[in-house]
Amino acid sequence: MVALDRLTQPDADDRAKVLKRAVERNARLRELAERPLLLTLIAQLQTEKAGSLPEKRVELYHAAVDMLLNRWDVMKVTIREDGSKFVEPSLGEWLNASREAIRKELNRLAFEAHRDQADLKGTADIAQDKLFGALVKASTNRAEVKVGALENYLRDRAGILSAHGVGFYQFPHRSFQEYLAACHLTDDNFPGQLADLARTDPDRWREVTLLAGAKAAGGSSLTTWALSETLCPALPPEGAAPIADHWGALLAGCVLVESADLAAVEGHNQEKLARIKEWQRAIMRRNTLAAVERALAGRSLAVLGDPRPEIMSLDGMHFCHVPAGPFTMGSSNNDKKSSSEEKPQHQVNLSYAYYIGRFPVTAAQWRQYLKFGGVALGRDVSFGARDNDPVVNVSWHEAMGFCDFLTQHWRDLLPTGYVVTLASEAEWEKAARGGEEIPETADSLLSVHECVEKIKHNHPVRLKSNSSRKRIYPWGETFDDDKGNADVAIGETSAVGCYPMGFSPYGCEDMAGNVWEWTRSLWGKDWSNPEFKYPYDPNDGLRENIHAENDVLQVVRGGSGFNFHVDARCACRYWFNPDDRFSYLGFRLVLRPQF
Repeated sequence: MVALDRLTQPDADDRAKVLKRAVERNARLRELAERPLLLTLIAQLQTEKAGSLPEKRVELYHAAVDMLLNRWDVMKVTIREDGSKFVEPSLGEWLNASREAIRKELNRLAFEAHRDQADLKGTADIAQDKLFGALVKASTNRAEVKVGALENYLRDRAGILSAHGVGFYQFPHRSFQEYLAACHLTDDNFPGQLADLARTDPDRWREVTLLAGAKAAGGSSLTTWALSETLCPALPPEGAAPIADHWGALLAGCVLVESADLAAVEGHNQEKLARIKEWQRAIMRRNTLAAVERALAGRSLAVLGDPRPEIMSLDGMHFCHVPAGPFTMGSSNNDKKSSSEEKPQHQVNLSYAYYIGRFPVTAAQWRQYLKFGGVALGRDVSFGARDNDPVVNVSWHEAMGFCDFLTQHWRDLLPTGYVVTLASEAEWEKAARGGEEIPETADSLLSVHECVEKIKHNHPVRLKSNSSRKRIYPWGETFDDDKGNADVAIGETSAVGCYPMGFSPYGCEDMAGNVWEWTRSLWGKDWSNPEFKYPYDPNDGLRENIHAENDVLQVVRGGSGFNFHVDARCACRYWFNPDDRFSYLGFRLVLRPQF
């Protein structure tokens, strides 16, 4: 553009910076920009849009498709060998077809190609005769259209479709194929046909559904709610439900998140919203869909409004009862995945019962703490985190401040001598692995009020022998990415409660992966050589010194979604400086007697 004297160099530099920033923060735009042809298209779009790009992807595709169609629909000046000029007509003039008619046939062609494509990756090969047949069908004077000349016309003008090999054409990217298929489906038996396709073949029609919902929303908000209701027509049943119902509900949630105005939900749509929210919760808690889809349901629920009080409020927190008694701590010498800091494996006896958080503390609970506690930390450390994800970027000192606040907040409720604090290493590992004896039924749905009642009345717990007392993960001996968020399978933190089969013998969840969790145990000043080694002595009076100097490292447990699953083992020990804050570091509470 500078070479053509259409932009100054400073203006071009500024627009390049804006374009790079837009591509960096938009994953779908970045995927398009990896291809030189499409990067050129995006840059041209930005130029035509006076330096900006459409914010919504459906608007981006609409503008891009218009631009690509323009390459077919404008007159072209050709210079003959003798130097004379010849003005070629546009495709619409050449076919004697309106732009709308051409676009309608291209939409149908994209839908059929997408429907019939065997491979669910990349773009479909469209046979030349199908493309020519569609364009001829758009013509009002079909008898005069010469197929041979049409072939030459399209070959010389790369537009929304370009030649791919001999006798075939392709869209420039799968997303254009999906967008045009979505345009066809919004005009043809909407939303019934689209919902049927999405529920029965979601891998093929997921993106088409979201694009169709966004396109339809541009006309009226009624269409968004109509599509979501057709995808998810009823509440989840008590028992099993067909997998199509799970997929329909998952996509209904995605449609609302992407296209609905959730700040102004009208009365007649409130019931639909409640139903779809209930389905997101059901998807998370049932193992019908894979972990990546359950995590998606959790992300949708965060935007739609998570109704779970145990996740969204301080007083609704759930705790798990861990009875007194011995357990096996550390890793055996035969465990090749373990490190020397975890050895020797030995037995530790915790002579007291305690209650540990069912989940890590969430961002919603942290924000409520900031509001109730009037705490001013200079910034909201949970900024940007979804409400139902674990709170992250919290230092050890800030986590302990949260515990101290809750001790006072529940002062009139807690039995004398009980405090809210972080778990010790021993308390954390026992909760993850189980003791020599474990409850016959994991009693994991205890509110703080129910915990207090159990403490006051000393309710007995029926125990059984722990048949896997040296288990490597909270659920057993081998890692299962359907039971824990590790190995970058999700690629980010996930809403707590997405792994219902990954609970510990006491009912604790998200202990393997998702986020590292602060403990109140010390590592020492040298990261390569821990001062506090094994065997672990819970009564040494030094290992849990919460007033230690600030250069003493604190132990963390549990691994994270950004670490390998070897770090998510029950016995794995790691460390951070108490002032550290990371996007993969959170904490979990313990309710215990103060010694």
